[in-house]
Amino acid sequence: MKKLIFVIVIILSSCTYEPYEYREEPKEPKYDYNQPSYYFKHNLQPNVDLLDIALQLDTNAQSYGGFDTGVAYADFDNDGLLDISFAFATGEDGTNVKHLIALNKGKGKYIDGTYLISNPNYEAFSSRKTIIGDFNNDGKPDVVRPTGAHRFVDYSYIMLSNEFGYTFKSLGGDKRDSHTISSGDIDNDGDLDLVFAGETSEGVLFGVNDGSANFTWDLKWNGTIHEAFTSEMLDINKDGNIDLILGAKLDDSDIKGLNILWGEGNGSFSYNNSSPIYNNLKTYTSPDDLLVSDLDKDGNLDIVTVFINLVDNSSILESFKGSSDYSFTNNTSEWFDNNNTTASGCCSSWVWLYLEDRDKNGSIDLYDPSKYNSQHFEWNGYSFIRK
Repeated sequence: MKKLIFVIVIILSSCTYEPYEYREEPKEPKYDYNQPSYYFKHNLQPNVDLLDIALQLDTNAQSYGGFDTGVAYADFDNDGLLDISFAFATGEDGTNVKHLIALNKGKGKYIDGTYLISNPNYEAFSSRKTIIGDFNNDGKPDVVRPTGAHRFVDYSYIMLSNEFGYTFKSLGGDKRDSHTISSGDIDNDGDLDLVFAGETSEGVLFGVNDGSANFTWDLKWNGTIHEAFTSEMLDINKDGNIDLILGAKLDDSDIKGLNILWGEGNGSFSYNNSSPIYNNLKTYTSPDDLLVSDLDKDGNLDIVTVFINLVDNSSILESFKGSSDYSFTNNTSEWFDNNNTTASGCCSSWVWLYLEDRDKNGSIDLYDPSKYNSQHFEWNGYSFIRK
């Protein structure tokens, strides 16, 4: 029996082979981040347990507080899933936060994505509000936070996207303890600008963007505006110019409380072109948050606000029915059977307002997504019923 012998000849060339590295083609971003911060605040709020997610990545997360003010939701790794940027505060004013990114892998699983940040140990005080937007026009989400931690002043900062990930950097401008921040294109040049207003830092700080996240700063109404707790930017009258809703105490104006500064598209606002939502500061303080929606489906935008009852730290909600001339009438007694939350005590009061069918029963609910414990107000088509 003959044996068959196979001779395998391997010819090696003199070429040098580099190890193969798989590079996935960049995906088109799922979200358009070149929109006012109000859009993301009211459209990208997943129903998740922030503490549970934080504990998946940091066993010491229980000792941190302030998740609700230091959190931003966006798709930071561009896989179509909403991730979370955390700035953990210890609760002690004047101490620096801990930064972390939680990457969403689906089915409630998150992994530590802080490797995306080149300088995660960037020192910053805690923030009262965090916003998302594409400030350098590269299609990726950026995160902006004011600093201050209630009377501790510092520069605001940005987690800015680049080719390799993200880098924290100071925005400069003015050291403040800004209680509120919002973004929108106030000069109609196609990029997002910034507005800051403070609890004890007076005036309103405007940052006009050059399209690459470089800002020209303008401090207006210094010495006039005090105790500014909330602001949002959106085009309320649909004239193509972004408007500014500002809650603050004004010393030398008849407009007090909460008012709309109508946008003119020139990068600035004037109190000579504004309308009050309410101006009886003796009854109300500036709210901590607000939302704008056509609740009764009559074609006019309505406004709901929340602020803290300083007697017991519960939260008080107020509603303002809008009209075709963009004036507002307080109709809280008509739209709320009870406009106080049951939660009380330090840090239990509501911070944010959100509308969604949270309990999936077919009716829209009003609640704080960061403190949801079944406490909510359900819209029955005519009014909110406390649950």
